[in-house]
Amino acid sequence: MPSMSNGHFSTDYARQHTVLVVDDEPDNLEVIRLNFRRQFNIETATDGPSALEIMSEIGPCVLVTDQRMPRMTGLELAEKALEMWPDTVPIILTAYQDVDVLMRAVGLVHRFVVKPWKREELASILMQALELLHLRLENRRLSDRLRRYTGYLEEQLRQARSYGTMVCESSVMKEVDELIHRASKGTFPVYVHGEMGVGKELVAYEIHARSGGKGRPFIRVSCEGRNLEQLSRELLGSEDSMGIVEMARGGTVVLDRITVLDAEAQDWLAQVMEHTASEARFLALGLEAPEIATRHALLGASLSYVLAPMSIRVPPLRERRDDLYTLVKVLLERISSEIGKSVNSIEGEAMARLMSHTWPGNVRELEAVLKRGALLSKGGTLRLKDLHIQESSSTGGIMNLESYLAEEEKRFILQAMDKARGNISSAARMLGLSRPTLYYKLKKYGIRVNEE
Repeated sequence: MPSMSNGHFSTDYARQHTVLVVDDEPDNLEVIRLNFRRQFNIETATDGPSALEIMSEIGPCVLVTDQRMPRMTGLELAEKALEMWPDTVPIILTAYQDVDVLMRAVGLVHRFVVKPWKREELASILMQALELLHLRLENRRLSDRLRRYTGYLEEQLRQARSYGTMVCESSVMKEVDELIHRASKGTFPVYVHGEMGVGKELVAYEIHARSGGKGRPFIRVSCEGRNLEQLSRELLGSEDSMGIVEMARGGTVVLDRITVLDAEAQDWLAQVMEHTASEARFLALGLEAPEIATRHALLGASLSYVLAPMSIRVPPLRERRDDLYTLVKVLLERISSEIGKSVNSIEGEAMARLMSHTWPGNVRELEAVLKRGALLSKGGTLRLKDLHIQESSSTGGIMNLESYLAEEEKRFILQAMDKARGNISSAARMLGLSRPTLYYKLKKYGIRVNEE
């Protein structure tokens, strides 16, 4: 906040905004300049068109104008200025006999000052006008921010609702459903973990919704590639931007891939989660189980303590085959709505094919297969020939895919380490990983390096 003196803004603050004085008599302009140049940021113009030209560069200001001028009166100038820059604060200097004429402009003009003016009185009026200008500009800035962030929150909620309906017919998903029910009774942080594509975001949204959060902010933040400075700015904001914690007040903040953060960022985040728990609820998502993440230094001690109250493992699709038929039905309903084509049934052979697949990509892969099949199908029934699924070997496609991905990951790590000349910190930055994460992967793949 600007500093105050005797109920008014200080001289330092007063000079942050412009007082534009307009008069067709140069002597009058010089008198005002000499009286107020140390106190205010004074600009001058000799007529209305010149004043508008100056305002096109400086924007809204306190506009002090004489009423009787050739080419454009003070009132006409004020009307044009307000039309172009609504936050402008007009003050009109007028002779006594003009007051009755100008009464029609009450509500348009901030003040009328009768000549000859007194220095102390005009200085006080200018201070008040600058305060009003500041409040108008601040109000516009906050309104713009609110409008932007309202749109942002609406988009976040729209995405959250698009996660779909949770299917819990299998025993493993019934256990997940029970844990969600318990989590919804409190406001403590919860760590949701599982393979990619299993639906961790949907579980997080269910916790949010069942906790009475429907209609309240639900904001997902990816921790991927974030350092401490970026994370701080995003969560807590800055002087010019609202932070996500403030935006999510009364709602939920979901921190995705939390284990990729370095130790410093995790320690800071643990403090933020504890100190702002009354403002928003925090849910964390990760690939690794908490005990594995802690053992391999992917999850620091301070953050693991904060997340200790509850963790929920979302099982892969291969462990919940009892859900598959209902899941296919739910997904086809949603896909039909998205593509504008009704595909509401699936033939037996096609369903058997879905049941036999190992689904390495989990629910996300299933949805992609069904969407492509629905687009290719010629009727309302999904047939075997509409499905395009990569064949699994007798040992299980999940193992083949995992082996392939592991080899590709190892290759990228070796390339990065080569470019970084063995420097783990530099290679981690290239790969977008935290140093502990890269160190864990180096040990996992047996890549030997010289300790830094």
